[in-house]
Amino acid sequence: MNRPVQAGSPPTPTRARRRMALREVLKFPDKRLREISTPIDEITDEIRELAHDMLEVMYDEPGIGLAAPQLGETVRLI
Repeated sequence: MNRPVQAGSPPTPTRARRRMALREVLKFPDKRLREISTPIDEITDEIRELAHDMLEVMYDEPGIGLAAPQLGETVRLI
């Protein structure tokens, strides 16, 4: 049975419901982080999926930002 949410009630923890990060975050001294990234010429479904994955990983990991090369993608997305 669902109980009504009362004003001032703490929000339901979302972290427990979130799935695990989609991609591994590369860390120094991984050589792939030294590769030169290429510009993106066209926004494709693949690029949109990468952007979505980056947001999900960024919010799951400690820190305040994330670059595509940290997920092994050598593109200049963010």
